[in-house]
Amino acid sequence: ESFKPKTRSSLDELQFKIAQRRYNQLIWNKIKKDLMFFRQKHRNQSSRNLKTRLRLQIDQFGKVIERRLLKTSGSQTFDKIIMDSVDKLKLPPPMDLLIRHPPYVVTILIQP
Repeated sequence: ESFKPKTRSSLDELQFKIAQRRYNQLIWNKIKKDLMFFRQKHRNQSSRNLKTRLRLQIDQFGKVIERRLLKTSGSQTFDKIIMDSVDKLKLPPPMDLLIRHPPYVVTILIQP
């Protein structure tokens, strides 16, 4: 009997991780589209070394209520593209599992 709650919580944890992975992938795919232009334009530069860490807070309706670069890439152009892309994000609401305690907070590492 005491075994059941533990199994359930680890199942909840697994479902949470799956939901989180799917939702984060969706966000990344939308941002990646905006980066394609940057990659084409800066193909011969060492844009592969660019890296930025972005934190988003998303409310239960899928609206980004806060965005912040935790680590800048060193390229103002690249960082601006990322922030502009986030401002245009149209996301579906996160699954209930992800927003038990809104907002949903995600940190994404972005490279061109």
